[in-house]
Amino acid sequence: MAASIVRASLNKFSWFVVLAMALHHHICSVAIAQQVPCFFIFGDSLMDNGNNHQLKTVARADYPPYGIDFPGGPSGRFCNGRTPADVLAELLGFDHYMPPFTVASGLEVLKGVMYSYGARKFALHGLGQIGCCPFKLDGPNGTACVENINDAVQIFNRKLKLLVDQLNQDTPDAKFIYLDTYGIFKGFTVTNEACCGVGKNNALLTCLPFQTPCENRNQYLFWDSFHPTDAANEYVSRRSYRAESPSDAHPYDISRLAEV
Repeated sequence: MAASIVRASLNKFSWFVVLAMALHHHICSVAIAQQVPCFFIFGDSLMDNGNNHQLKTVARADYPPYGIDFPGGPSGRFCNGRTPADVLAELLGFDHYMPPFTVASGLEVLKGVMYSYGARKFALHGLGQIGCCPFKLDGPNGTACVENINDAVQIFNRKLKLLVDQLNQDTPDAKFIYLDTYGIFKGFTVTNEACCGVGKNNALLTCLPFQTPCENRNQYLFWDSFHPTDAANEYVSRRSYRAESPSDAHPYDISRLAEV
């Protein structure tokens, strides 16, 4: 039973993303400032930029106060502002955020390309401390992380890092890197409750339509029950782009990946 709960938690709340970069410049137009010609994000709701609109689900983020700090307001991003993909687009020199795949067409689709079309650089994010998200916090005061979930996360991350080494060995014409998100978050004042939500730790329900969120959003690690704030997304993305510690990225960070 415990193992099933852990598997369900990993499947539902994982932070696993593949950032694929293409090398062939003819696939899509390239601005001078861009460090790579194209990129594509494979992820979950932590990275979603509006694809969820097309799904029949109650899990939505197309209403205020979602997007309260995002240009144009609610966009389907499960955040008060930018996702990590948005921040990485800025750092890589793109002059706009990637459109949702469900509404993209033509060259916009080719902004993200498969291996057979020229993608040769891949950044794989490990999982964060899922057992410490507000929805999962346990104990009498709702402050204790669920360690059996975090233990499973660390097993996954270790194997993912080994997989990166194996892929680099087996595909010499491609580059793969591993990015750590498990122990990277530091400096946030509020880590045990969501900025917007209902119930214990503001996490029993996600942010409700037109609910008033916290004012000091930059001090919160979590925006709602599961998703980080814009400030947290920027923090982890900047360290993924340019590592501040050897453990942030393996064998090197995104900025180096864009160069090699």
